[in-house]
Amino acid sequence: DVNFEKEWRQGVSNTLGVQVRDLFSNPYVPFVKPDGELMPSVQSTIVRLNTRLSKDEIVVRKAFDKYSLGSDYPIIGVDLAMGVKGLFKNDYEFYRAVASINYDFPISPIGKSHVYGGKIFGKVPYPLLKLHEGNATYFYDPYAFSCMNYYEFASDTWLAFFYEHHFKGFFLGKIPLMKKLKWREVFIFKGLIGTLSDKNNGSLPDTRAILLFPEGMSSVSKPYFETGVGIENIFRLFRIDAIWRLTHREDRPGQHVQNFAINFSVHLNF
Repeated sequence: DVNFEKEWRQGVSNTLGVQVRDLFSNPYVPFVKPDGELMPSVQSTIVRLNTRLSKDEIVVRKAFDKYSLGSDYPIIGVDLAMGVKGLFKNDYEFYRAVASINYDFPISPIGKSHVYGGKIFGKVPYPLLKLHEGNATYFYDPYAFSCMNYYEFASDTWLAFFYEHHFKGFFLGKIPLMKKLKWREVFIFKGLIGTLSDKNNGSLPDTRAILLFPEGMSSVSKPYFETGVGIENIFRLFRIDAIWRLTHREDRPGQHVQNFAINFSVHLNF
Protein backbone atom coordinates (compact mmCIF):
# COMPACT_ATOMS: atom_id res chain seq x y z
CA ASP A 1 0.00 0.00 0.00
CA VAL A 2 1.19 3.52 -0.85
CA ASN A 3 -0.89 6.46 0.39
CA PHE A 4 -0.63 10.24 0.15
CA GLU A 5 -2.84 12.36 2.41
CA LYS A 6 -3.55 16.05 1.92
CA GLU A 7 -5.33 17.99 4.65
CA TRP A 8 -6.75 21.06 2.91
CA ARG A 9 -7.84 22.58 6.21
CA GLN A 10 -8.85 21.23 9.59
CA GLY A 11 -11.68 18.76 9.03
CA VAL A 12 -11.30 18.41 5.24
CA SER A 13 -8.83 15.90 3.82
CA ASN A 14 -8.24 13.57 0.88
CA THR A 15 -6.13 10.43 0.69
CA LEU A 16 -4.95 9.01 -2.63
CA GLY A 17 -3.63 5.47 -2.50
CA VAL A 18 -2.54 2.48 -4.57
CA GLN A 19 -3.01 -1.02 -3.16
CA VAL A 20 -1.33 -4.06 -4.76
CA ARG A 21 -2.39 -7.43 -3.36
CA ASP A 22 -1.65 -11.07 -4.08
CA LEU A 23 -3.98 -13.36 -2.08
CA PHE A 24 -2.86 -16.98 -2.12
CA SER A 25 -5.02 -20.07 -2.02
CA ASN A 26 -4.39 -22.62 0.74
CA PRO A 27 -5.82 -25.99 1.86
CA TYR A 28 -8.19 -24.31 4.35
CA VAL A 29 -9.53 -21.64 1.94
CA PRO A 30 -8.98 -22.96 -1.61
CA PHE A 31 -9.75 -20.85 -4.67
CA VAL A 32 -11.81 -23.22 -6.85
CA LYS A 33 -13.29 -22.29 -10.22
CA PRO A 34 -16.74 -23.59 -11.21
CA ASP A 35 -15.07 -26.17 -13.50
CA GLY A 36 -13.08 -27.56 -10.53
CA GLU A 37 -9.73 -26.00 -11.48
CA LEU A 38 -7.72 -24.50 -8.64
CA MET A 39 -6.64 -20.87 -8.91
CA PRO A 40 -3.28 -20.38 -7.12
CA SER A 41 -3.87 -16.73 -6.20
CA VAL A 42 -6.03 -13.66 -6.73
CA GLN A 43 -4.09 -10.56 -7.78
CA SER A 44 -5.51 -7.07 -7.61
CA THR A 45 -4.35 -3.51 -8.13
CA ILE A 46 -6.68 -0.90 -6.66
CA VAL A 47 -6.51 2.88 -6.87
CA ARG A 48 -8.38 4.61 -4.03
CA LEU A 49 -9.53 8.14 -3.28
CA ASN A 50 -10.83 8.81 0.23
CA THR A 51 -12.57 12.00 1.34
CA ARG A 52 -13.04 12.78 5.04
CA LEU A 53 -15.19 15.61 6.38
CA SER A 54 -15.52 16.66 10.01
CA LYS A 55 -16.28 19.74 12.10
CA ASP A 56 -14.65 20.73 15.39
CA GLU A 57 -12.94 17.35 15.60
CA ILE A 58 -10.38 16.91 18.36
CA VAL A 59 -7.18 15.42 16.89
CA VAL A 60 -3.90 14.40 18.55
CA ARG A 61 -0.99 14.75 16.11
CA LYS A 62 2.37 13.00 16.15
CA ALA A 63 5.23 12.93 13.68
CA PHE A 64 3.69 10.30 11.37
CA ASP A 65 0.25 9.61 12.85
CA LYS A 66 -2.82 11.42 14.03
CA TYR A 67 -5.58 10.12 16.30
CA SER A 68 -9.17 11.28 16.40
CA LEU A 69 -10.79 11.89 19.78
CA GLY A 70 -14.18 12.53 18.18
CA SER A 71 -16.45 15.46 17.46
CA ASP A 72 -19.86 16.73 18.51
CA TYR A 73 -20.84 16.55 14.83
CA PRO A 74 -21.01 13.60 12.39
CA ILE A 75 -17.72 12.56 10.78
CA ILE A 76 -18.33 11.60 7.15
CA GLY A 77 -16.10 9.45 4.96
CA VAL A 78 -16.41 8.57 1.26
CA ASP A 79 -14.06 5.96 -0.20
CA LEU A 80 -13.95 5.42 -3.97
CA ALA A 81 -11.86 2.59 -5.42
CA MET A 82 -11.13 1.25 -8.90
CA GLY A 83 -9.57 -2.05 -9.91
CA VAL A 84 -7.21 -1.37 -12.82
CA LYS A 85 -7.18 -4.35 -15.18
CA GLY A 86 -3.77 -5.19 -16.66
CA LEU A 87 -1.75 -3.19 -14.13
CA PHE A 88 0.68 -5.38 -12.14
CA LYS A 89 -1.02 -8.55 -13.46
CA ASN A 90 -4.44 -7.48 -12.21
CA ASP A 91 -7.15 -9.38 -14.11
CA TYR A 92 -10.23 -7.61 -12.74
CA GLU A 93 -11.81 -4.30 -13.57
CA PHE A 94 -14.30 -3.13 -10.96
CA TYR A 95 -15.44 -0.09 -9.03
CA ARG A 96 -16.29 0.22 -5.33
CA ALA A 97 -17.97 3.02 -3.41
CA VAL A 98 -18.22 3.06 0.39
CA ALA A 99 -19.72 5.80 2.56
CA SER A 100 -19.57 5.96 6.36
CA ILE A 101 -20.85 8.16 9.18
CA ASN A 102 -19.45 8.24 12.73
CA TYR A 103 -21.54 10.14 15.24
CA ASP A 104 -21.50 10.51 19.01
CA PHE A 105 -25.04 11.51 19.91
CA PRO A 106 -24.98 14.72 22.00
CA ILE A 107 -27.20 13.31 24.75
CA SER A 108 -26.62 12.19 28.29
CA PRO A 109 -25.79 9.33 28.69
CA ILE A 110 -23.63 9.42 25.61
CA GLY A 111 -24.25 7.05 22.71
CA LYS A 112 -21.96 6.17 19.82
CA SER A 113 -22.84 4.87 16.38
CA HIS A 114 -21.12 3.98 13.13
CA VAL A 115 -23.09 3.49 9.92
CA TYR A 116 -21.54 2.48 6.62
CA GLY A 117 -22.67 1.06 3.32
CA GLY A 118 -21.17 0.31 -0.04
CA LYS A 119 -21.50 -1.20 -3.46
CA ILE A 120 -19.14 -3.02 -5.82
CA PHE A 121 -19.70 -2.63 -9.55
CA GLY A 122 -18.23 -5.39 -11.71
CA LYS A 123 -17.50 -9.10 -11.60
CA VAL A 124 -14.84 -10.15 -9.11
CA PRO A 125 -13.72 -13.33 -7.28
CA TYR A 126 -15.05 -13.61 -3.74
CA PRO A 127 -11.86 -12.39 -1.95
CA LEU A 128 -12.53 -8.99 -3.56
CA LEU A 129 -16.16 -8.87 -2.42
CA LYS A 130 -17.12 -7.38 0.94
CA LEU A 131 -16.37 -10.25 3.33
CA HIS A 132 -18.17 -9.14 6.46
CA GLU A 133 -16.10 -8.87 9.59
CA GLY A 134 -16.52 -11.84 11.89
CA ASN A 135 -14.68 -12.29 15.16
CA ALA A 136 -13.39 -15.68 16.27
CA THR A 137 -11.34 -14.27 19.16
CA TYR A 138 -12.10 -13.36 22.75
CA PHE A 139 -11.19 -9.70 22.14
CA TYR A 140 -13.88 -7.14 21.42
CA ASP A 141 -13.80 -5.30 18.09
CA PRO A 142 -16.34 -2.43 17.86
CA TYR A 143 -16.46 -2.75 14.05
CA ALA A 144 -16.78 -6.53 13.79
CA PHE A 145 -19.61 -8.95 14.61
CA SER A 146 -18.70 -10.93 17.71
CA CYS A 147 -20.93 -13.97 16.94
CA MET A 148 -20.26 -14.10 13.19
CA ASN A 149 -17.77 -16.56 11.68
CA TYR A 150 -15.08 -15.61 9.26
CA TYR A 151 -16.15 -16.30 5.65
CA GLU A 152 -19.80 -16.57 6.69
CA PHE A 153 -21.32 -13.71 4.69
CA ALA A 154 -20.30 -11.83 1.55
CA SER A 155 -21.94 -8.96 -0.33
CA ASP A 156 -21.49 -6.65 -3.28
CA THR A 157 -24.10 -4.22 -1.89
CA TRP A 158 -24.40 -3.75 1.86
CA LEU A 159 -25.38 -1.56 4.80
CA ALA A 160 -24.07 -2.05 8.34
CA PHE A 161 -24.81 -0.35 11.64
CA PHE A 162 -22.82 -0.38 14.90
CA TYR A 163 -24.20 1.25 18.02
CA GLU A 164 -22.91 1.55 21.57
CA HIS A 165 -24.62 3.32 24.45
CA HIS A 166 -22.43 4.19 27.43
CA PHE A 167 -24.60 4.70 30.51
CA LYS A 168 -21.72 6.15 32.58
CA GLY A 169 -22.82 4.29 35.72
CA PHE A 170 -26.47 5.34 35.48
CA PHE A 171 -27.62 2.00 36.95
CA LEU A 172 -24.61 0.56 38.79
CA GLY A 173 -23.88 3.93 40.36
CA LYS A 174 -27.07 3.59 42.41
CA ILE A 175 -25.78 0.41 44.11
CA PRO A 176 -23.49 1.33 47.06
CA LEU A 177 -20.70 -1.18 46.39
CA MET A 178 -20.83 -0.66 42.62
CA LYS A 179 -20.72 3.10 43.12
CA LYS A 180 -17.37 2.75 44.89
CA LEU A 181 -16.00 0.52 42.13
CA LYS A 182 -17.13 3.06 39.48
CA TRP A 183 -18.01 0.32 36.98
CA ARG A 184 -20.04 1.54 34.00
CA GLU A 185 -22.65 -0.12 31.82
CA VAL A 186 -22.58 -0.44 28.02
CA PHE A 187 -25.30 -1.51 25.59
CA ILE A 188 -24.36 -2.82 22.12
CA PHE A 189 -26.43 -3.36 19.01
CA LYS A 190 -25.07 -4.28 15.57
CA GLY A 191 -26.89 -4.95 12.31
CA LEU A 192 -26.11 -5.87 8.72
CA ILE A 193 -27.96 -6.44 5.47
CA GLY A 194 -26.42 -7.15 2.07
CA THR A 195 -27.12 -8.68 -1.32
CA LEU A 196 -25.16 -10.46 -4.03
CA SER A 197 -25.70 -10.24 -7.76
CA ASP A 198 -25.81 -13.59 -9.57
CA LYS A 199 -22.51 -12.92 -11.37
CA ASN A 200 -20.70 -12.72 -8.00
CA ASN A 201 -22.64 -15.37 -6.09
CA GLY A 202 -20.42 -18.44 -5.90
CA SER A 203 -22.94 -20.37 -3.79
CA LEU A 204 -25.50 -20.85 -6.61
CA PRO A 205 -25.80 -24.38 -8.14
CA ASP A 206 -25.04 -23.21 -11.70
CA THR A 207 -22.97 -20.24 -10.70
CA ARG A 208 -21.52 -17.72 -13.16
CA ALA A 209 -19.09 -16.44 -10.53
CA ILE A 210 -15.33 -16.55 -11.03
CA LEU A 211 -14.78 -18.71 -7.92
CA LEU A 212 -16.94 -21.05 -5.89
CA PHE A 213 -17.67 -19.89 -2.35
CA PRO A 214 -16.17 -21.74 0.62
CA GLU A 215 -18.71 -24.15 2.10
CA GLY A 216 -21.31 -22.28 4.14
CA MET A 217 -20.60 -18.77 2.86
CA SER A 218 -23.66 -16.94 1.52
CA SER A 219 -25.28 -13.56 1.11
CA VAL A 220 -26.97 -11.83 4.03
CA SER A 221 -30.21 -10.74 2.36
CA LYS A 222 -31.98 -11.72 5.58
CA PRO A 223 -30.68 -9.11 8.06
CA TYR A 224 -28.12 -10.16 10.66
CA PHE A 225 -28.45 -8.71 14.18
CA GLU A 226 -26.60 -9.15 17.45
CA THR A 227 -26.86 -7.34 20.75
CA GLY A 228 -25.06 -7.32 24.05
CA VAL A 229 -24.34 -5.70 27.37
CA GLY A 230 -21.03 -4.91 28.95
CA ILE A 231 -19.23 -3.42 31.92
CA GLU A 232 -16.36 -1.00 31.41
CA ASN A 233 -13.99 0.93 33.67
CA ILE A 234 -13.11 -2.25 35.59
CA PHE A 235 -10.01 -1.12 37.53
CA ARG A 236 -10.17 1.89 35.14
CA LEU A 237 -8.71 -0.31 32.42
CA PHE A 238 -10.72 -3.39 31.43
CA ARG A 239 -14.05 -4.02 29.74
CA ILE A 240 -16.06 -7.24 29.38
CA ASP A 241 -19.04 -7.76 27.04
CA ALA A 242 -21.65 -10.52 26.72
CA ILE A 243 -23.11 -10.66 23.19
CA TRP A 244 -26.02 -12.64 21.75
CA ARG A 245 -26.71 -13.47 18.12
CA LEU A 246 -30.35 -12.68 17.28
CA THR A 247 -30.71 -14.00 13.70
CA HIS A 248 -29.20 -16.78 11.52
CA ARG A 249 -29.00 -18.90 14.68
CA GLU A 250 -29.16 -22.36 13.06
CA ASP A 251 -26.13 -24.39 11.98
CA ARG A 252 -25.80 -25.06 8.28
CA PRO A 253 -23.31 -27.05 6.17
CA GLY A 254 -19.86 -25.58 6.62
CA GLN A 255 -20.91 -23.18 9.38
CA HIS A 256 -21.18 -23.96 13.07
CA VAL A 257 -23.03 -21.00 14.51
CA GLN A 258 -21.99 -19.40 17.81
CA ASN A 259 -25.04 -17.75 19.39
CA PHE A 260 -23.28 -16.30 22.43
CA ALA A 261 -19.84 -14.77 22.95
CA ILE A 262 -17.83 -13.20 25.75
CA ASN A 263 -15.36 -10.50 24.65
CA PHE A 264 -12.67 -8.67 26.56
CA SER A 265 -10.96 -5.37 25.80
CA VAL A 266 -8.71 -2.75 27.31
CA HIS A 267 -9.77 0.91 27.53
CA LEU A 268 -7.97 3.71 29.29
CA ASN A 269 -10.43 5.81 31.30
CA PHE A 270 -9.54 9.12 32.87
